[in-house]
Amino acid sequence: MDQLIQIKVICSSISLFSSITVALLFLSNPKLRTPTFRLVLQLQIADALFALASIINSNDENNGLCQFQAFLVNYSRESSIIWIGIFAYNMSATIVDNEELPGLLKFYVIAIGIPFILSAYPFAWDAYGLNYSMCWFLPYSIVLMIVDYFILCIGILFYIIYFYIKIYNFLYKVTEIKSNKLFLYPLSFLLTQIWTMIDIFQKYDENSKNYSFKEVAVAFVSLQGFINSLVYGLTPQVLEIIKSFFFSSNSKNEQQLQNESQYIDSSRQQSFMMPMGLDSRSSSNNSQQISRFNQQLVFAIKQQQKL
Repeated sequence: MDQLIQIKVICSSISLFSSITVALLFLSNPKLRTPTFRLVLQLQIADALFALASIINSNDENNGLCQFQAFLVNYSRESSIIWIGIFAYNMSATIVDNEELPGLLKFYVIAIGIPFILSAYPFAWDAYGLNYSMCWFLPYSIVLMIVDYFILCIGILFYIIYFYIKIYNFLYKVTEIKSNKLFLYPLSFLLTQIWTMIDIFQKYDENSKNYSFKEVAVAFVSLQGFINSLVYGLTPQVLEIIKSFFFSSNSKNEQQLQNESQYIDSSRQQSFMMPMGLDSRSSSNNSQQISRFNQQLVFAIKQQQKL
């Protein structure tokens, strides 16, 4: 148990630091304050809250601190999962469908209300308690784990896979642009959640007791904030800000940096394309297709900016 606690605290501390760093970059740089990056900010807040809740150590499942940790762990974890789904929907609706999004308020209601309900009702069954290295669902609460967590994870996984395949096909069809990073979004989600889902079934299946994924499950779920920071928060625009902070005094003057920022913004067609890290090298020289894509993209950006 001590080893699990050490793994959890170390990995959660890394996640907490990375999530706070991305949030501070957003708050301190006006050009990052775009509708799409606001979704990234909400994801980082949920991940930071989950990391903070995971660091809490409570060995007594009957005290109030353990119950509070269990609620906060479940709430922040599910909120992060839902924000990942909202991010996928946002990108697909803006890039592919040219839809005017309903506004962030609706997303807040979904990403706050659903996790709160799913995290509150287990109190009625006294289902919260010590589970390995932290307070969460009690080990014997298999049904609640499946209903409350497993079904949500599987649903969001297929949800985001559908939208990212849709985006990939659209980009390739219109301009033959390939964004391999699109596949990192569902892959990172699967990487952080799959071990916990396997562990849940291990508790249910008596024949699988010889195989333990406890350490792996604790490590990867605790690194959730760090992995999401890399995949969602470390965009080319963020990298440029970091580079300008460290190297501007040596190699570039302020006017050059300002010109580069303007070039980056225009060439990458504003913020919602930035997280994808698109490879703009097209295998086709069909300028008509590229022009058509840019027109659709500009129209979608104008709709997005109305949020």
